Amino acid sequence: MKAAFLSSTARDLAKYREAAYKVIEGLDDWHCVRMEDFGARDAMPNEFCRRKVTECDVFVGIVGHCYGSIPKGSDKSYTEQEYDAAVATEKPRLMFLAPGDFPLPTHLIEPDEKWAKQRAFRDRVYAKRIRDTFTCYHTGTTNRRVWCDGPSHCYKPALEEAERILKLCGGHDAEAT
Repeated sequence: MKAAFLSSTARDLAKYREAAYKVIEGLDDWHCVRMEDFGARDAMPNEFCRRKVTECDVFVGIVGHCYGSIPKGSDKSYTEQEYDAAVATEKPRLMFLAPGDFPLPTHLIEPDEKWAKQRAFRDRVYAKRIRDTFTCYHTGTTNRRVWCDGPSHCYKPALEEAERILKLCGGHDAEAT
């Protein structure tokens, strides 16, 4: 069975994470590895997450506008460290970025320092990979690829696209798009 590591911040993208999880788990011979399933561990969270990334076949990143938590003693968020682990181990990376007009509730707006770090991280992802945006079909957007918490018809295009990409990643020479 192949494994896809799902990486993103949680508070702002929980519904998208859950929808992506359902898409990946719905594919034959694929398992989604995500922080929600880690449970109690005798390990440092950032080290454990990076190790899990290296054990997976593909890295799926959902990058919004929140930088997220930064482990003590580090200057990078968990999400950025997970991405760096995928880069270091040359994992195929499927990256989905929130569009500029993606809604962010005011209670989730981070300080300027974190926003600057997130912009730099997004710019790095944008420059290094062919990436896509994610939005929601039932809100009337035009994007073909979507992971959302809306009606079941929202999942069909995402399932088809994810299945196509993950099948490509199953090959030895496949490069993430």
